[in-house]
Amino acid sequence: MANEEEDNNGNGANTLLIVIISIVCINILMIYEIVVAARKRAYGSSRAKHLILISQGIGDICIGLFPLNLRLQAMLDNPPMEDIACWQRILANTYMFHLMPFIHATGIIVLIAESYIFWRRGGVKSSSFPDRRWYSLRYLLAGTLPWGLGVLIVIPLVIVGFDLELCSVQNYPALRLQSFYFVSIVLPGALAIISAVVYSLSSVGKSTKTSLSISSSPCLYDNDLPTYSDALQASTYSQKIPMDKADISDELYVSNAKLQVYDYRTSCKECGRGLIDSTLQELGGQISHNSVEDVKSTIIWEKRSRLAAAALFCVCSIPSAILDIMFLSSSSEDAWPVSVKVTSGIETMYRLHVLRSLISPLVWINEYS
Repeated sequence: MANEEEDNNGNGANTLLIVIISIVCINILMIYEIVVAARKRAYGSSRAKHLILISQGIGDICIGLFPLNLRLQAMLDNPPMEDIACWQRILANTYMFHLMPFIHATGIIVLIAESYIFWRRGGVKSSSFPDRRWYSLRYLLAGTLPWGLGVLIVIPLVIVGFDLELCSVQNYPALRLQSFYFVSIVLPGALAIISAVVYSLSSVGKSTKTSLSISSSPCLYDNDLPTYSDALQASTYSQKIPMDKADISDELYVSNAKLQVYDYRTSCKECGRGLIDSTLQELGGQISHNSVEDVKSTIIWEKRSRLAAAALFCVCSIPSAILDIMFLSSSSEDAWPVSVKVTSGIETMYRLHVLRSLISPLVWINEYS
């Protein structure tokens, strides 16, 4: 009997090791794909979504390296779970079942807001001069916003008042225990799926007024227009159409109203005015209806990926949260059972938390591929 139990632990440890390696590798691949794509667009309209997704990928990697690795060591009896320090166990449980679900759900909401604002502006930044970096302090703040909210809301809710000596939550009232799941999983998950549905049904991307991107620099130099050596800058524009489906980055402003041609050395607005008609004709030849359709399909794809991510979160995280809430509702308010016998189906609900860390990156890799 002892040998059979050891074999089961050994098989479970091998499976868990494969899961840990898979989670780490798939999230590293996702981060690599994001960085490569973002660096290619460093001179165009960058996106806050890059850092938001990178921060979530790092969080999932930490799931494999901390709580899952802790569980792996316990399965190998090195040391057994009861000998692991209480603070490590409570932090691992809080991180995996409360903090990271909250970060993922709020991260999806932030991604939806970022996409909505980006495309409502026409797929370009408000500044006429694109950044030469794909990251900035503003984008870093957007990427760390879910983490900041989680540290300020979730961790104190779970940790404050925890009895480290008994390593137990017996002194917690049932209402507070239920709030763990409402605050960290149910409420943000519901907001994420509602936001994704609203965004997918929004009019963003349905308008024919789309932005155009051809050149990343506000000036075109000799190599770009061999007919003259002065820089060209359009001061007004009415239509911009993207030439890259994956990311609207390089920008060229074509005006239907007027075009100001500046002398690069003297900043003369009148210099080269005789070239306006031929220049507009040359640039207009590069604008096609297919480019407009490319942007629309890109927006539609982003809507679907955010809806898929929100749905995946709800499927993987909310069932176990509801299960725990139901259990707490039927239990005594002043006691917590030492052990609970659960079926394999219920255990599967808890394993879905781990599965989400493995599947979610695939959604974002598909968006960048």
